[in-house]
Amino acid sequence: MFYSNDRQLLDRASQFIGVALNAGNGRSGAGRYIAVDAADTLSSCMVNGVLDSDRFLQSFDNLIFQAANAAQGEHPRVAVFGECADLLWKQGNIEAAIQDEKLCNQLCKRYDVNILCAYSRDNVEGVLDEEVSQICAEHSAVCSA
Repeated sequence: MFYSNDRQLLDRASQFIGVALNAGNGRSGAGRYIAVDAADTLSSCMVNGVLDSDRFLQSFDNLIFQAANAAQGEHPRVAVFGECADLLWKQGNIEAAIQDEKLCNQLCKRYDVNILCAYSRDNVEGVLDEEVSQICAEHSAVCSA
């Protein structure tokens, strides 16, 4: 999702999270809602400015496993709202942002997980169309808020 302002981000993220909560796939009191700081998570996965695939996958494997174990229902799914790629993009590390997206696709293949990625339009301004196209190509759907 590309958003222009914080209100659009909050509206779309709230819809995404609301659908997951209403489906019984998450709730804080039951340990089914897990909040993590994206910047902290990224710092633990970066080595010399490069996203370490093994560290990234291990971090998210653990989080997804924890959430999936707490989820209820016959076929529980995990919903992830991600801003790591946008943070990398904002830092000018577009290659790592694209790597982040590719690794998230691996997670989607491993687990029943839905991921909503959010990108600020401000971060995309002045970026090459080819780079934006690469990010969009890593998603099953792209929308603008």
